[in-house]
Amino acid sequence: MRPRGERDMRGQHVTTSQDRHPGLKRRRSTQTSNRLTICRESGMYVVLKALHLISMFAAVTLLIGDGLFILIAIWRRDVRALAALHRLAPGFGLTGAGAASLLTGIVLGLVLAAVGHLNFLAGWLIAAYVMVAAILLVNVSPFVQRLRPLAREAVATEAGKSSVEEVIRGMSDLRGGLFVAMSINVVLFVAIIADMVVKPF
Repeated sequence: MRPRGERDMRGQHVTTSQDRHPGLKRRRSTQTSNRLTICRESGMYVVLKALHLISMFAAVTLLIGDGLFILIAIWRRDVRALAALHRLAPGFGLTGAGAASLLTGIVLGLVLAAVGHLNFLAGWLIAAYVMVAAILLVNVSPFVQRLRPLAREAVATEAGKSSVEEVIRGMSDLRGGLFVAMSINVVLFVAIIADMVVKPF
Protein backbone atom coordinates (compact mmCIF):
# COMPACT_ATOMS: atom_id res chain seq x y z
CA MET A 1 0.00 0.00 0.00
CA ARG A 2 1.36 3.43 -0.91
CA PRO A 3 1.70 6.02 1.88
CA ARG A 4 -0.95 8.70 1.67
CA GLY A 5 -0.10 11.79 -0.29
CA GLU A 6 2.72 10.20 -2.35
CA ARG A 7 3.00 10.01 -6.12
CA ASP A 8 3.02 6.74 -8.08
CA MET A 9 5.87 5.34 -10.18
CA ARG A 10 4.91 7.57 -13.15
CA GLY A 11 4.86 10.71 -11.06
CA GLN A 12 1.08 10.92 -11.07
CA HIS A 13 -0.61 12.13 -7.95
CA VAL A 14 -2.29 9.46 -5.84
CA THR A 15 -5.67 10.51 -4.49
CA THR A 16 -5.85 10.37 -0.70
CA SER A 17 -8.71 10.54 1.74
CA GLN A 18 -7.80 14.16 2.48
CA ASP A 19 -7.92 14.94 -1.25
CA ARG A 20 -11.37 13.37 -1.52
CA HIS A 21 -12.51 15.16 1.66
CA PRO A 22 -10.82 18.59 1.78
CA GLY A 23 -12.75 19.48 4.91
CA LEU A 24 -11.15 16.63 6.89
CA LYS A 25 -7.87 18.46 7.51
CA ARG A 26 -9.72 21.61 8.52
CA ARG A 27 -11.90 19.67 10.94
CA ARG A 28 -8.87 18.04 12.54
CA SER A 29 -7.19 21.43 12.91
CA THR A 30 -10.37 22.85 14.44
CA GLN A 31 -10.64 19.93 16.85
CA THR A 32 -7.03 20.44 17.99
CA SER A 33 -7.67 24.17 18.46
CA ASN A 34 -10.83 23.40 20.44
CA ARG A 35 -8.95 20.98 22.71
CA LEU A 36 -6.36 23.69 23.46
CA THR A 37 -9.12 26.22 24.12
CA ILE A 38 -10.90 23.85 26.51
CA CYS A 39 -7.60 23.15 28.28
CA ARG A 40 -6.90 26.85 28.69
CA GLU A 41 -10.42 27.46 30.00
CA SER A 42 -10.41 24.53 32.42
CA GLY A 43 -10.67 25.05 36.16
CA MET A 44 -7.08 23.98 36.81
CA TYR A 45 -5.71 26.36 34.18
CA VAL A 46 -7.72 29.29 35.59
CA VAL A 47 -6.53 28.57 39.15
CA LEU A 48 -2.89 28.30 38.03
CA LYS A 49 -3.19 31.54 36.07
CA ALA A 50 -4.70 33.31 39.09
CA LEU A 51 -1.88 32.06 41.35
CA HIS A 52 0.69 33.12 38.75
CA LEU A 53 -0.76 36.64 38.59
CA ILE A 54 -0.99 36.93 42.39
CA SER A 55 2.61 35.74 42.82
CA MET A 56 3.97 38.18 40.24
CA PHE A 57 1.90 41.06 41.66
CA ALA A 58 3.22 40.29 45.16
CA ALA A 59 6.78 40.12 43.80
CA VAL A 60 6.53 43.52 42.12
CA THR A 61 4.87 45.11 45.18
CA LEU A 62 7.35 43.74 47.71
CA LEU A 63 10.55 44.13 45.69
CA ILE A 64 9.81 47.57 44.24
CA GLY A 65 8.09 48.92 47.36
CA ASP A 66 10.76 47.73 49.79
CA GLY A 67 13.56 48.82 47.47
CA LEU A 68 12.03 52.26 47.02
CA PHE A 69 11.89 52.96 50.78
CA ILE A 70 15.47 51.75 51.22
CA LEU A 71 16.63 53.86 48.29
CA ILE A 72 14.98 56.98 49.75
CA ALA A 73 16.61 56.41 53.15
CA ILE A 74 20.05 55.90 51.60
CA TRP A 75 19.66 58.76 49.10
CA ARG A 76 18.84 61.13 51.98
CA ARG A 77 21.62 59.61 54.10
CA ASP A 78 19.03 59.02 56.83
CA VAL A 79 20.67 56.55 59.20
CA ARG A 80 17.67 56.40 61.54
CA ALA A 81 15.26 55.64 58.69
CA LEU A 82 17.48 52.82 57.41
CA ALA A 83 17.74 51.40 60.92
CA ALA A 84 13.94 51.61 61.32
CA LEU A 85 13.41 49.75 58.03
CA HIS A 86 15.79 47.02 59.17
CA ARG A 87 13.95 46.66 62.50
CA LEU A 88 10.54 46.49 60.79
CA ALA A 89 11.75 43.77 58.40
CA PRO A 90 14.91 42.21 59.88
CA GLY A 91 17.36 41.21 57.18
CA PHE A 92 15.03 42.91 54.68
CA GLY A 93 12.52 40.10 54.99
CA LEU A 94 10.23 41.88 52.53
CA THR A 95 12.90 41.60 49.85
CA GLY A 96 13.25 37.87 50.60
CA ALA A 97 9.48 37.42 50.44
CA GLY A 98 9.39 39.31 47.15
CA ALA A 99 12.15 37.12 45.70
CA ALA A 100 10.26 33.99 46.81
CA SER A 101 7.08 35.32 45.18
CA LEU A 102 9.01 36.03 41.98
CA LEU A 103 10.43 32.51 41.81
CA THR A 104 6.98 31.06 42.57
CA GLY A 105 5.47 33.13 39.78
CA ILE A 106 8.17 31.96 37.36
CA VAL A 107 7.54 28.30 38.18
CA LEU A 108 3.78 28.75 37.84
CA GLY A 109 4.30 30.52 34.52
CA LEU A 110 6.28 27.55 33.19
CA VAL A 111 3.58 25.18 34.41
CA LEU A 112 0.95 27.32 32.66
CA ALA A 113 2.93 27.20 29.42
CA ALA A 114 3.08 23.41 29.65
CA VAL A 115 -0.58 22.94 30.59
CA GLY A 116 -1.73 25.41 27.93
CA HIS A 117 0.46 23.74 25.28
CA LEU A 118 2.29 27.01 24.60
CA ASN A 119 5.52 27.11 22.64
CA PHE A 120 8.35 27.50 25.18
CA LEU A 121 10.46 29.05 22.42
CA ALA A 122 7.91 31.68 21.41
CA GLY A 123 9.51 35.09 20.98
CA TRP A 124 7.65 36.75 23.84
CA LEU A 125 8.53 33.91 26.23
CA ILE A 126 12.21 34.08 25.29
CA ALA A 127 12.10 37.84 25.93
CA ALA A 128 10.57 37.13 29.36
CA TYR A 129 13.31 34.59 30.17
CA VAL A 130 16.00 37.15 29.33
CA MET A 131 14.40 39.92 31.39
CA VAL A 132 13.88 37.68 34.43
CA ALA A 133 17.53 36.60 34.23
CA ALA A 134 18.52 40.28 34.07
CA ILE A 135 16.46 41.02 37.22
CA LEU A 136 18.19 38.19 39.08
CA LEU A 137 21.62 39.45 37.98
CA VAL A 138 20.84 43.02 39.06
CA ASN A 139 19.74 41.85 42.50
CA VAL A 140 22.93 39.89 43.16
CA SER A 141 25.08 42.89 42.19
CA PRO A 142 27.57 44.23 44.78
CA PHE A 143 25.50 47.39 45.32
CA VAL A 144 22.45 45.38 46.40
CA GLN A 145 24.45 42.86 48.43
CA ARG A 146 26.02 45.65 50.51
CA LEU A 147 22.63 46.77 51.78
CA ARG A 148 22.31 44.26 54.63
CA PRO A 149 25.68 44.96 56.29
CA LEU A 150 25.02 48.69 55.97
CA ALA A 151 21.56 48.33 57.53
CA ARG A 152 23.04 46.34 60.45
CA GLU A 153 25.60 49.08 60.96
CA ALA A 154 22.79 51.66 60.99
CA VAL A 155 21.05 49.72 63.77
CA ALA A 156 24.35 49.43 65.65
CA THR A 157 24.75 53.21 65.68
CA GLU A 158 21.73 53.48 67.96
CA ALA A 159 23.50 51.33 70.52
CA GLY A 160 26.74 53.27 70.08
CA LYS A 161 28.49 50.25 68.58
CA SER A 162 29.12 51.89 65.21
CA SER A 163 29.95 55.35 63.95
CA VAL A 164 27.22 57.38 62.29
CA GLU A 165 29.84 58.99 60.04
CA GLU A 166 30.93 55.60 58.74
CA VAL A 167 27.35 54.63 57.92
CA ILE A 168 26.77 57.94 56.12
CA ARG A 169 29.99 57.41 54.17
CA GLY A 170 28.76 53.96 53.20
CA MET A 171 25.43 55.43 52.07
CA SER A 172 27.25 57.96 49.89
CA ASP A 173 29.28 55.23 48.24
CA LEU A 174 26.23 53.06 47.68
CA ARG A 175 23.46 55.39 46.61
CA GLY A 176 24.52 55.92 42.97
CA GLY A 177 24.78 52.21 42.19
CA LEU A 178 21.62 51.44 44.13
CA PHE A 179 19.70 54.09 42.18
CA VAL A 180 20.81 52.52 38.90
CA ALA A 181 19.91 49.01 40.11
CA MET A 182 16.47 50.17 41.29
CA SER A 183 15.80 51.97 38.00
CA ILE A 184 16.76 48.87 35.99
CA ASN A 185 14.46 46.74 38.17
CA VAL A 186 11.51 49.06 37.58
CA VAL A 187 12.08 49.17 33.81
CA LEU A 188 12.45 45.38 33.59
CA PHE A 189 9.31 44.70 35.64
CA VAL A 190 7.28 47.10 33.48
CA ALA A 191 8.71 45.50 30.33
CA ILE A 192 7.84 41.99 31.56
CA ILE A 193 4.26 43.01 32.31
CA ALA A 194 3.93 44.61 28.86
CA ASP A 195 5.47 41.51 27.24
CA MET A 196 3.03 39.19 29.05
CA VAL A 197 0.01 41.28 28.09
CA VAL A 198 0.85 42.32 24.51
CA LYS A 199 2.96 39.30 23.44
CA PRO A 200 4.67 41.33 20.70
CA PHE A 201 6.87 38.56 19.30
